[in-house]
Amino acid sequence: MRRLPRVPALDGVMRWLRRSLVARAMVLSLVLSTVTSVIVFGLVSLRISSELFRSRSDTVVGLSSTAIEQIRSMGLASTAPDEQGLQTLKASMLRSAESLSGSQQVALLHTEGENAVISSPDLISASLDVQSIPQQLRDQVAAAPEAVFWQSVRGGDGQPAVIVGGVFTMPLSGQQEIYIEHTLAPEQHTLEFVQWMLALAAGLLVLSSVGITVLSATAILRPIRRTVAVSTRLAEGDLGQRLPTTGADEAVRLGRSFNRMADSLERQITELRRLSTLQRRFVSDVSHELRTPITTIRLAAEVVNGQRDELAEPGRRSAEILLGQVERFERLLADLLETSRIDAGAVTLSLTCVDLVALVRQVALDCEPIARERRAPITVTADPAVIDVQVDTGRITRAVRNLLSNALEHGAGHPIAVRVDTVAAGDVGARPAGELLAPAAADPGGAAADVSAEPGGDAGGGGRLARIRVTDAGPGIAPEDLGHVFDRFWRADASRQRTLGGTGLGLSITREDVRLHGGTVIAASRQGHGATFTILLPLDAAGAAADPLAEPIEGRRR
Repeated sequence: MRRLPRVPALDGVMRWLRRSLVARAMVLSLVLSTVTSVIVFGLVSLRISSELFRSRSDTVVGLSSTAIEQIRSMGLASTAPDEQGLQTLKASMLRSAESLSGSQQVALLHTEGENAVISSPDLISASLDVQSIPQQLRDQVAAAPEAVFWQSVRGGDGQPAVIVGGVFTMPLSGQQEIYIEHTLAPEQHTLEFVQWMLALAAGLLVLSSVGITVLSATAILRPIRRTVAVSTRLAEGDLGQRLPTTGADEAVRLGRSFNRMADSLERQITELRRLSTLQRRFVSDVSHELRTPITTIRLAAEVVNGQRDELAEPGRRSAEILLGQVERFERLLADLLETSRIDAGAVTLSLTCVDLVALVRQVALDCEPIARERRAPITVTADPAVIDVQVDTGRITRAVRNLLSNALEHGAGHPIAVRVDTVAAGDVGARPAGELLAPAAADPGGAAADVSAEPGGDAGGGGRLARIRVTDAGPGIAPEDLGHVFDRFWRADASRQRTLGGTGLGLSITREDVRLHGGTVIAASRQGHGATFTILLPLDAAGAAADPLAEPIEGRRR
């Protein structure tokens, strides 16, 4: 089926109607008032027209009937002996008919087929077009000599008219016909004037109806618009915004309810901010306080582990476990301290120009011992072979290592593929910054979670992006779990033991590291078919990272 071409102007109108209640109310009022006005105009115009015609036709038929009766009397009383006398009598009849009927359009015609002793010519008023007399009317008049007939016609001047006809008899000349035409031009002009007035009144009515509707809708929507503006400022963080509550109508009651809700939200948000500040301070303080004793414990564990050959078998195993757990605890403290710095906005970047391909290959090489242990070979491919980017080497190295560790942890011993390339920003398909994509928005049979690093960051803008994709062939991530993969300390299966000693903060820190570069982290998975984590970085992250965010971005779920 062939599709109709799009009309930009029509698209603009439809967009305006979808976005504006006032516009929809105005159009609805315009349509309804126009339809009503047209119906009323038609009915009133029809009624006036019929009344004017009926009144005028009754009058002219009455006058013409009187004139015809007079002509009949004159014909019966006539004693004209010859053609000259008949001609004089006919002229007198014509003048009498014009005078009695009030019309200057009279015709005295000889009946067709009538045998006369003395023929007399037809007499017709100068202003009458005899062709305007319908043959049907002439047939009716000839068939019923005693009656008077009339018919509405269009006169010779194109104006509506009424023709009245009858029969009279003259001595020696036989049966004659008389027709009197009355123009309805004055009534037609009156009707046209009334129709113009009705049309003008209808137009004014439509305009006033639309104007009243717009004014009413605007007045009704004013409190709603004020509520939208205040709620927008509340959403932007201005918790002191409130609606005016002067009056007692529905809008004021809505404003009071809204203000009570805003008061409650302000109290809860203030309390949550206070608790969050205490929590961050507690985590930071505890992490700093634990660094000294854990350093001492580590030194002692290293000493014990260094002398494990002198210990019995249970002692040697205990020394190894102690050192491993101390190292894991150190990583947890380091991650907690990093999280505290991110929350406090105390993170700065040290940007250098590095070859991203070489960086990824080095991280993969560092993870090779674990990969061999798990029989999960890591394959790195790149196109082009060298991709220079401005990044904080330590943070991007940590981000790639966290993704590889996650793939080794959940890849079920299957090969891991790492791809490094560049892509146009418009071809990425990433969702708006700061947003988690719900499973329902993913491809059929799968799901995707998209966490943008920074609202309005370069990862969603123009130009090209560097892309790192880490793909495993593990069991994948359930759609209902995919939106939580970047949450702190979150695990899909809380009972599952980590085999690589992870802290539960790796992906969350990866998100923040990438976000600080103005980039994006995307997680995509089809359950049972593995998962793919993608890092997108602007090829020049210097501008995006020049002003790191002072506070974390909380993901929105939809």
